Amino acid sequence: MIDRNRSEAEFTLDPPADRDFRRGGTAELVDSLRDFLGRDLGRVERTIEQSISGDPRYSASFRQAGAMGGKRLRPMLVLLSARATTESINVRHQQELAQIAASVELVHAASLVHDDVLDEADMRRHQPTARAKLGNRRAILLGDYLFTRAYALAAQCRSTLPARQIAAAASSLCIGELSQGDASGDWTISQANYRRMLVQKTGSLCGTACRLGAWLVGADRQLQRSVGRFGVLLGLAFQIYDDWLDYWGEAPHVGKTLGTDLKQAKATLPILRYLSEASPEACGELREILDSPAPDQFDRVLAVLNTSDAEQYTLETAKRLSDRAASMLRILPDTEAKQFLVALSHYATNRSR
Repeated sequence: MIDRNRSEAEFTLDPPADRDFRRGGTAELVDSLRDFLGRDLGRVERTIEQSISGDPRYSASFRQAGAMGGKRLRPMLVLLSARATTESINVRHQQELAQIAASVELVHAASLVHDDVLDEADMRRHQPTARAKLGNRRAILLGDYLFTRAYALAAQCRSTLPARQIAAAASSLCIGELSQGDASGDWTISQANYRRMLVQKTGSLCGTACRLGAWLVGADRQLQRSVGRFGVLLGLAFQIYDDWLDYWGEAPHVGKTLGTDLKQAKATLPILRYLSEASPEACGELREILDSPAPDQFDRVLAVLNTSDAEQYTLETAKRLSDRAASMLRILPDTEAKQFLVALSHYATNRSR
């Protein structure tokens, strides 16, 4: 058995005793975040709703797709980064923060709609996906529509910088997806290239969310860089921990069938770790299983991984990334918003889904 208590060797920043969310659950953290962000988050929800109201014939589909993001992590990153880097937020800031946060969330939602088409997924978070309800063609168009609404919102800001940076993050996301698609079935990619794909797919948008929140309220460039780096590392920690969950999570809690990455021939960190450390003979045996889909493929691969340190390495890598993310916040003033950002870094690698 591996020790799943988080490593604190590199850096820790403990929330006050009354806000130590590591002792509570995910629901407690999310509820507390919603209470803390209150009206600001409500303003984001209204902005999303107004932006995608569109043609009434498709309003239900638009609303479902707009809710794809689930916990609204990325809008929360925009709002928390703004609060953590300034002492006051004026009315203009509130309006543009809502627009930026909604834009970032719609980019995320659009990417999920398209992901489900690429992955031929029928369920997401225990709900039918857009492709399952509408078919692939209409789901693709729905994702395209959400992207256009995201860019329209960002373009409403007084500066062109938010639109340019959100477009760049969306472009990076697409390049990451293309790269991962091209690497399907390639068990020889390096861990460095794999992490680069994850930064493109997830880290870039999370980093942009944090950086834009700080930029909008006038934070200096050093603070913008710090929270931006926090977002990138947080996104990486989430993705690597997802790699761990896909093999060693509990299916009812994860919200999807385990082994999804394996079914799509994705070389994730557990596989890459094993192949980088095992003997040539052992690597050949695993590759033979990987290249021969069968009903018991997942069980066989998991049995092989469990003979190595792949599980511990993957989990420790995710926790190390979340610790590094928290360390980026040392430069910030000690505020409640900062403590919530720290709590999110802990949450990234202490969740069941």
